[in-house]
Amino acid sequence: MKRLAMVVGMFVALAFAFNLFVPGHASHAFKPGEVVVGAAWDLTGPFAPSGTPIADGERDYVRYVNEKLGGINGHKVKLIGIDTSYNMDREIAAYKKFRDEENVLFMTNVSSGAAMAIEKMQTPYEKGICHEHGAEPTATFIKGGWYFPSVCMWADGGGAVFKWWLEKRWYAKNNKAPRVALMHMDALPGRTSAKYFKDQCKQMNIPVVIEMYTPFKPTDTMSFVLAMKKEKPDILIGIQTAPCWTVMSKDMRRVGLKIPRMSPYFGPLDPGAIKGMGKAGIGMLSFLPYATQDDKDVEAIKVIHQLAKEWHKGVVPTRHTYYWGWFRMAMKLEAIKRAMDKVGYERLTKDIQEGRKVVREVCAHNMKGYTAMGMVAPITFSEEDHRPYQKIRAFEVVEGAKGLTIKAVSGWIDVPKLRPEQMNADWWVK
Repeated sequence: MKRLAMVVGMFVALAFAFNLFVPGHASHAFKPGEVVVGAAWDLTGPFAPSGTPIADGERDYVRYVNEKLGGINGHKVKLIGIDTSYNMDREIAAYKKFRDEENVLFMTNVSSGAAMAIEKMQTPYEKGICHEHGAEPTATFIKGGWYFPSVCMWADGGGAVFKWWLEKRWYAKNNKAPRVALMHMDALPGRTSAKYFKDQCKQMNIPVVIEMYTPFKPTDTMSFVLAMKKEKPDILIGIQTAPCWTVMSKDMRRVGLKIPRMSPYFGPLDPGAIKGMGKAGIGMLSFLPYATQDDKDVEAIKVIHQLAKEWHKGVVPTRHTYYWGWFRMAMKLEAIKRAMDKVGYERLTKDIQEGRKVVREVCAHNMKGYTAMGMVAPITFSEEDHRPYQKIRAFEVVEGAKGLTIKAVSGWIDVPKLRPEQMNADWWVK
């Protein structure tokens, strides 16, 4: 725990106050009858290509609840959104704003580092705000914590895709272990993902022939690509921003390094990222844990298609992170609804910290089985394990009839089981 506390302390020490509210979502005094949720978004930073549709999905779900469902038990939802540009200082400032000045019951995170830092600023079980993002293990596995992610760990999803690739693609044609290259961005999610895959490969007697960390915003990846080519890997695994994958994929193509790439973060499956990579993006593997526009048999997708006719001139969202935004807001508001059903609106909002504790208890004990009308596999939250669910689908960038697109190449597959020591936040930073 000492190492974790020291790492977190470095993050927290940087925090200071910013007030960068998204136009149309300005803060105002709490009104009786409202239910307030907060969201930190990346609308202008390095993850804006995925952050903007996330925000759109969250906004649309709030509008759906308010206009079509009459609010939560008759109480309208107020969403306060803040563009933090993937800047941890701003995100922590947004958290403090939500905690101290707004009656926020649940908030959205945008970065793993901020999620971890915020979790360490809260008191286990007693004082804090439930928050969610991807299942960053350094926050997810804190005992008594307030972090209830809306997406499985990047390592969980990527680990499932890697095992699928090994079984369906590699060992179907080869009788030796593949040579693995790891190339991650030099940031917390990259570091924890690299640790997971080094361990996973070790457990399966698969050699990692090179491990590299790129700058967060690289403008040139050729030196990394040439170093990797020298080691003759059979697959590249790494978490990078979509712009970095664009540059790297093209550099790999230029030097004739034609190997599969697998991203434990699903950013490269975004239409904008695919367009940027062009033909060099074909074969990119990743995962999605939620339904998207093509899953027309899913009840939630039917609702989204109908609302697109009413609200968006018939244009159905095509960027998959929109559907993450829709689900993550659905999950937050469902937890608030179940808390309200349990104690009533007055008790939930009169003493806001007591209300937040009720929401936390609901997340830890009363959300099992929730799917948001079929958007995801059933939620499995427990007090011991805050990861949201245990199934994903593998996706690949392919050449479709109308150009480059993504295709589900597996059904719903289980994420690999973690060992007991991996379900401790300390393991991920040792």
